[in-house]
Amino acid sequence: MARLTKANLSYLKRHGIEPEEAFDASGLKRAEYRPRMKAEGKFVAYGVTPCQNGHALRNRYGNCIECFPASIAFARRSELPGYLYLAQSSDLGLIKIGFSSDDPDNRIYIANLDGYGGAWDWRICMTVWAEHAGAKEIAVHRSLFEFRNERLWVRNGAAVVSKELFDCDLALAIETLSAHLTAREQKAIDYR
Repeated sequence: MARLTKANLSYLKRHGIEPEEAFDASGLKRAEYRPRMKAEGKFVAYGVTPCQNGHALRNRYGNCIECFPASIAFARRSELPGYLYLAQSSDLGLIKIGFSSDDPDNRIYIANLDGYGGAWDWRICMTVWAEHAGAKEIAVHRSLFEFRNERLWVRNGAAVVSKELFDCDLALAIETLSAHLTAREQKAIDYR
């Protein structure tokens, strides 16, 4: 059995993670501790093999959270409730499948200002409020992986690769997203 060190506890506190959200993964492989952490709602594993920089705090996927602190926010995001949305660009002929914790219309407004994926004509076709919306967004992306259409575009002067674009028809995107919703969430879908 491992123990969280003072340095570990200080790091967790700095990133808003309670010690109760940490999982002792001593003697377990990632494939063993990942499902247990998920089932118990844990975000950080300790008692793991240190990374190349000597850190011993990892997320469910085995990534060092000290080397990659952005993974903390990503893990938290998957548990959040929010809006899942489908938007379509007529110019590109692509579907954008996204998540917004509060306002999908604002998200699309910004996508149009930024020229997300190289398009400025995104319009929302469907929204739905869902529990664990971040995780459901990832699940929909995985289900439609064969239709993913990564596009390089420029945002604030930096090249960015889009990960939320799919080259499929709207009906398939709606069907796929709906398959990841509860019956209650399906009844709350707002088509536009």
